[in-house]
Amino acid sequence: MADNLLVSDSLVHKIAAARELKSATQKKIITSFQKPIISFSLNIPGPNKNLQQYHKIYIAGYKAIMKMVNNNSWPLLFSHQKNNAAGFQLFLSINTDVKQLKIQSIKLEEKHPLGRIFDIDVLDNLGRAVSRKDVGFTSRTCLICSNNPLFCRRTNKHTLEETLTAINKITDSFFSSGELRKEVHKHG
Repeated sequence: MADNLLVSDSLVHKIAAARELKSATQKKIITSFQKPIISFSLNIPGPNKNLQQYHKIYIAGYKAIMKMVNNNSWPLLFSHQKNNAAGFQLFLSINTDVKQLKIQSIKLEEKHPLGRIFDIDVLDNLGRAVSRKDVGFTSRTCLICSNNPLFCRRTNKHTLEETLTAINKITDSFFSSGELRKEVHKHG
C-alpha cells in the first residue's frame, strides 16, 4: 500500500512538473514570436495520459488543427510537440487574429467527433488565455452531465471510471465507425 502511495505521489509530482513546463513553453514561444499560440492537449483525467488510444486521439486532433490552419491560410510560424506525464501536447505560433483563431478552434472542438476530448487553448501575444466567453460562446459543459465541468471536477460529482467510460464511448464510436478512415483520408 505504501509503495502505491509513493508511486502515486511521484506521478502527481511528474504531472505537476509537466504542467509547469507547458506554461514555460507557452511563454517562451509567445516571447519569441509575439503572436497568438494554440496549445493543444487532451481532456483526459487520471494518471495514465500516454496510452496508445490517447495517442490516436491526439493524432486525429493534430491533423484537424493543421487542416484548420491550412484552410484559413494562416501563416504557421512555429510548431512543437511534446509528450510527458501530462500527456501529448502541441504548440503552434500562428500569425493571425487571436479572436478568429479562438472562434475556429471552438468550432473544431464542437464539430469534430472527438472534439469533446480536445483541449485547444488559444493564448494572445501577451500570454493571456482567450476564453469562449471572450468571443461570444458559452462555456463547455461536462462530458457526462450538463453542469459546468469545473463544478463537477471540484465536487467529484463523477468518478474517474465514469469519466473514462464516457471518453471511451466517444473514441470507440469514432475509431470503430470508420470515422478515423474518413479523417485520415481528408487530412492524409
